[in-house]
Amino acid sequence: MRHVVAKRLGFIVKLVSPKFCESNIGELALKLLDDSVADVRYSGFFAVGQVLKKLSEEESRLKHVLTVVTGFATKPNYNVRLMFVYIAQQVAENENVKLFETEFVDRLVTLSDDKIPNIRLAISRILSNSVCLVDSLKNNAKVVAMKNKLSQDPDPDVSAFASKPGAKPSDVSKAASLYRFV
Repeated sequence: MRHVVAKRLGFIVKLVSPKFCESNIGELALKLLDDSVADVRYSGFFAVGQVLKKLSEEESRLKHVLTVVTGFATKPNYNVRLMFVYIAQQVAENENVKLFETEFVDRLVTLSDDKIPNIRLAISRILSNSVCLVDSLKNNAKVVAMKNKLSQDPDPDVSAFASKPGAKPSDVSKAASLYRFV
């Protein structure tokens, strides 16, 4: 049942006011990110992305959700840092360029040096498969520099995704293809 709610929550955002979104849907979307079931958490990324898009309409309502989400980038648990990366992907895919550039890109640059290869792999994938497909983001100096740096990463999967726009899982090792939710 939680998975069904998580899958639909992002679509409900479009039907409500920013005020209702902030006080109700935003809180629920954030709780879904802490669910014990991975599929619920993955569906929550879309919901949080939609909440951020809606709350961007009235920036005064954006602060709480944005503070929680951007805080994920510095958490010691790598799974939480991965959540930040996937939410950044949703923000980019929503073409919320201003929010992406002001709140997400610098944190992604920092995470692109993370000691955990899965973090760098996720960033590499979202750059190639999402961020660089948005015209107003693909030429961002920090995005280009991050993509170039990751294309030189010692991990072959990370460098493969960073080097090829739209890289498919068949282009890299089987281990990398397990990250199907990017």
